[in-house]
Amino acid sequence: MTIKPGSRVAAIGISSMIAFSTLTACSGSPDSQANCPGPTTPTITVNAENVSGLPTNFRAFPQSVATLTSNNLPADGLANIRVAGSHQPSEMQLAAVYQRLASPPANVVVLDLRRESHGFFGGNAVEWYGPKNGANNDISIPQINALEKQQLASLTPKTPVYSIVQLCRTDASIGEAAEVKLPGKLTTGTAEASAVTASGAAYQRIYAADYQPLTNAQVDQFLAIYRPLPKTKWLYVHGAASQRRTGTVLAMADML
Repeated sequence: MTIKPGSRVAAIGISSMIAFSTLTACSGSPDSQANCPGPTTPTITVNAENVSGLPTNFRAFPQSVATLTSNNLPADGLANIRVAGSHQPSEMQLAAVYQRLASPPANVVVLDLRRESHGFFGGNAVEWYGPKNGANNDISIPQINALEKQQLASLTPKTPVYSIVQLCRTDASIGEAAEVKLPGKLTTGTAEASAVTASGAAYQRIYAADYQPLTNAQVDQFLAIYRPLPKTKWLYVHGAASQRRTGTVLAMADML
C-alpha cells in the first residue's frame, strides 16, 4: 500500500510507503549510504545529545488535527488517539515529550521499536551501528539483551562516540563522519528500560529490525500492547530516525 503525498497519513509525517508485509527502506535517510559490505563490528554513534527540547520528528495525533484541517485533509478521530512518535530521544528530550503530552510520566507507555543495541550515556542517546543498522539481526532477543548490557557497561569517559555513519571506507568497512564531544557527565551506560522506568513511565520493547517490515508476530505484539491501553494513557513510540518502524506503528494506530 502506498500512501500518496498530501494524504492524511503522509501529512502527519509518517513514512510514505508502508504495509504490514511490504515495508521498504527509506532511501532518503542519512544512514542509507551506510550499507557497507565489509566487517559488521558496530560503531558507537550518537542518536541525540542530552539537550532540552523535543526530539526530532516528534508528532502526536491530537496535535495534528489543526494542520490537517487547515490543508483540507480529514482528521476524523485523531483527537482521540493518544499516540505520539519521534526520533530516539535523549533523557532530557524524553522529559520534554512528557511535558508536550501534558501528561505525567505515570500515564505514558514508551514503546521502543529498536533491535539494535542502544541506551543512554550521560543522558545522551547512543547506539551501536552496524551495516544497515543490522548488527543484531542474526542473534536472539536474550543474546541482544546480554550483548547490550555488556556494551553499555563498557562505556567510559574515554570511549569515542561518532556522529551518524554516512559513508564507507575504501576497504568497505564502516566510516565515521566525525568524533563527537558529548555534553554532560559521562560515566557509564544506562539501559533505556532503566531510564524510562526511573522517570515514572512504563516501558515496552518490540525488537524490530531497521530497514525491514515488522513481522506478523511483531504486529501481534503491538496489538497486545495497544488494544488494552486505558483511554487515559499515552503511547509514545520511537525507533532510531522515526521514519520506518515508528511510521508503521503510527499508521497501524490510525487504521485501528
